[in-house]
Amino acid sequence: MVYYRNGKISEKKNYANQKLNGSFRTYFENGKPKEESTYKNGLYEGYFKLYHLTGFVYLEGPYKNGKRQGTWKLHKEDGSIIATDVYNEGRCPEKNIDKAMDSSGKQ
Repeated sequence: MVYYRNGKISEKKNYANQKLNGSFRTYFENGKPKEESTYKNGLYEGYFKLYHLTGFVYLEGPYKNGKRQGTWKLHKEDGSIIATDVYNEGRCPEKNIDKAMDSSGKQ
């Protein structure tokens, strides 16, 4: 585990064969979750969530073999959805999420 200077947890991560493997969690300094994800052999695998400091989900969607796969959603700070995209092996024809992230000034 990695800690902030205030003693609160910053990261919880697991390794196998010197690669991230299993549950991965990061936290804001106030203790609220920042990222929840899973790794397999050093690559994202499974459901990914990134949070706003408000506690609502900012970005969420599944990974497969380190690439975005399936439906991804981008949320405002109040939890409402800004954009949705569907990825196939990391590729997305629409890129609505990227457009929305650029226009909001966050990335």
